[in-house]
Amino acid sequence: MKKPAAQPPDRPIAYVQPGQLVVSAVPRTLSTILGSCVAVCLWDPAVAAGGMNHYLLPSGPRAAAASPRFGEVAVPDLVQRLVGLGGDGPV
Repeated sequence: MKKPAAQPPDRPIAYVQPGQLVVSAVPRTLSTILGSCVAVCLWDPAVAAGGMNHYLLPSGPRAAAASPRFGEVAVPDLVQRLVGLGGDGPV
């Protein structure tokens, strides 16, 4: 098994909880633990920005408010936030 890369001592670590989303143009390590959930990680090298979401189900109940706990909200929100940092949008 390959040994994980060492964490740079000055880089902050952000733990992404279920239903959370983190984007940043500042170098940081994003971490999460998955069971049956899904995490999407995106990186745009042109603007040196990236992010991660952690969602539980692909879609939520129709009567519920939009929530990043669901992929139908979490994935487009992650893309939009990266675009807000100067990244390219979907092609």
